[in-house]
Amino acid sequence: MFDWFFKCRNKFSNMKKDSGNFKYQRYHIPNVAKTITVLQAMSKKPNGMTRAEINAETGFSESIIFRIIYTMLDYGMIVKNPDRSYSISKRFISLAYDAISDENLILSSRESMNEARDKLIEPVMLGILSDDAVIMIDQAPGKSLFGFTGKIGMRCPLHSSAPAKAILAFLPDDELESIASKIKFEKYTSKTITSKKRLLSELSEVRKKGYAIDHGEYMLGANCVGVPIFDLRRYPVASIWVTGASERIPAEKFSEIGEFLVKKASAISEKLGYNK
Repeated sequence: MFDWFFKCRNKFSNMKKDSGNFKYQRYHIPNVAKTITVLQAMSKKPNGMTRAEINAETGFSESIIFRIIYTMLDYGMIVKNPDRSYSISKRFISLAYDAISDENLILSSRESMNEARDKLIEPVMLGILSDDAVIMIDQAPGKSLFGFTGKIGMRCPLHSSAPAKAILAFLPDDELESIASKIKFEKYTSKTITSKKRLLSELSEVRKKGYAIDHGEYMLGANCVGVPIFDLRRYPVASIWVTGASERIPAEKFSEIGEFLVKKASAISEKLGYNK
């Protein structure tokens, strides 16, 4: 439950050690900054911290810690444990999870998708995993006179599309195994992956490279390159991908395009709280 907090805590420097590293420090409200530091300390101790332990970790006075603790208790951001320690509450964590909605994902992705489209000319699409397919939820239309255009709600097969493979490759092992076992492996072209073993082998390569490809596996003459987007839990919540005619997205450019899209997807992931 607290895993995401461990990923986020490096976004905040320890106030007593690195106070000079903040870009907007002159605008800080001191007690808000101290509250963040207390939360950072508590995130390292999911089983709870006493006020004395918080004092030792942050160096703040007992009176400041007392006020911060009881303010957060009143707002339900932390809970008091039977042993008189304090822990971050489920309510606080839910605030972060609530921010990761489809709407927020789309808004967070728009700038990077448009930048990618402007460079690649071809349409750049955004999709999420849904049961037996990846569903497109947004796109930056291509600028080429003749090109592919997807419709919102378009479904991309799990075993033969770059966006799906980009997500599947980074799922937890048990979740991937469960999904892969249910795929029917319908054959669309002579290049379609038709077995679980071959799919898992390719997903292993996707994890190494950071991007996935569809080299005419779903439609002959059409190629795709896709990359995952991660949330604050380091979970692959979505993918962005570029699709176009094989003449304009040839195999020899897969690596170049993939590495470029990885950078754009990383910017989106950071907006969702992801921290390497």
